[in-house]
Amino acid sequence: MKSNVIAITLALILIISSSCFAAKEPNAPNRPLVLIVPITLTVDGKDSPSDPDVIAAVSKLMAESGKVDTLIFDPDLPTVTRAVFEGKLKSEVIRKVSDASRAMEIGRALNVGYTLICRGTVVGNQVDVALELLKIPSGGRWVATSGSLIAEGMGSIADINRKNAILTAASSAVSQIAIMAFGGAVAQPTDKPAEYVPVVAVPKISEPKPRNIQVEYEQHVKQANEYIQKNDLINGIHELREAINLNPSNSESRVKLAELYWKFGMVDEAIDECRRGLLFKKDDASLITALVQYYMTTGNLEEAAEECQKILQLEPQNVKVRLSLGDIYWNQGKIDEAVKTYEEAAELNQKDAAPHEKLYKLYAAKRMYAEALKHLVKAKEVALGDNPTAAERHGVLAQILEERFNAVLEKLKVASEDYSRQKLSREDYYQECKDADAEAEGLATFISSQNSSDNLKEVLPRAVLATSLLAQATGSLVLYLETEKKQYMEQASILQDEAKAELAAFLSAIRQR
Repeated sequence: MKSNVIAITLALILIISSSCFAAKEPNAPNRPLVLIVPITLTVDGKDSPSDPDVIAAVSKLMAESGKVDTLIFDPDLPTVTRAVFEGKLKSEVIRKVSDASRAMEIGRALNVGYTLICRGTVVGNQVDVALELLKIPSGGRWVATSGSLIAEGMGSIADINRKNAILTAASSAVSQIAIMAFGGAVAQPTDKPAEYVPVVAVPKISEPKPRNIQVEYEQHVKQANEYIQKNDLINGIHELREAINLNPSNSESRVKLAELYWKFGMVDEAIDECRRGLLFKKDDASLITALVQYYMTTGNLEEAAEECQKILQLEPQNVKVRLSLGDIYWNQGKIDEAVKTYEEAAELNQKDAAPHEKLYKLYAAKRMYAEALKHLVKAKEVALGDNPTAAERHGVLAQILEERFNAVLEKLKVASEDYSRQKLSREDYYQECKDADAEAEGLATFISSQNSSDNLKEVLPRAVLATSLLAQATGSLVLYLETEKKQYMEQASILQDEAKAELAAFLSAIRQR
């Protein structure tokens, strides 16, 4: 009698369990069921479950791909209970799933199309996701890994940053799996094993309406733009993430998403987004340009230079990228390469002042002042537009001469005041005067090299004399510091006054023309 009661009880459990599964865990027609199995990890000798938020994100993204149905493994699922009662699974297998063999065993027992083994951890600010998709029963295998960093934040923003980082890592890994295992088309339904006999009939589910992926994509992009216009960048990121999941090859959305990450200080995520986009379009210039910016931000100059070279192979006329490459070379200390690259940019677009401005700054930093001033004048002339008049060009020359002349005097004045207040050591004061002397010499050399047209012939000698006197004045000051002879200090003061007078006469003559 007692045995009959037990048998009846077990039968009722099986029927109830089967009914619950039929109601809660249906598998839509034409889509395989993927059983997501979180793996138990061993950390420092202790068992640690995969992070449930990572598992939930992976499941959600897999389901939203439109290619599969998903079911997260739980030892208390009715189907698992039934498999144990029927002897298809051992209870020790479901208590701790720590490797692929146990995950495969569970997948076969539950008659699913695929088993997705998921290892997800959030340690500190680092999110790591490792996925291993196994086809049942053929044994096909696909592997993907991804990671992201959680941006710093407090309060509610900390939770949002955590969710965004988890979604970023999970999305990358799921996208890789979806592409490798299912391609661009909806996966075909898996055949049920011959021995499969449902305990109760599964209710028929209506055929889902066909999705218009492009329309859904455009809706997410539109919503993202509306959020961004309201400065709600977090929701903007979420909507762009959804859009990219639908259309992973769209580089415009990826560049925009990377830019939002960058604004949040999530540089690694911005870089990762660009690199993932290049998996679909390896020669996309917009993605490479954004990647260059982020590499330069993080100081990865070698990678930035390589990406610039890729763009220039595609767009040799791209002056902006050529200037960026010149900047990279300059930061790397490759001065000759930087000069060559800036000069190439200047030759490509002779109406662009930017290359000459770069060359001016580079030569000035190297204390090659005469060469620097040539490019400063050229930059100013280019800014005048097409066919500037002689008067306009003379005005540019006069303006630059006045600015740099006064800059030398100001440098000497500030250095002298700082030295008298003991803000500068004597050695530093001497070096400041040496720098001023070098710039004065460069200014004199540059002015002396200018061609004197008919309109400038009468007044140019005054400019030459003014800069020559200035160079003599700075030289006398340096001699004073080297010898301690006051006569050189007195001489420097007299020469400065004479230089100022000659400059004033030159500027007056220019302005009267």
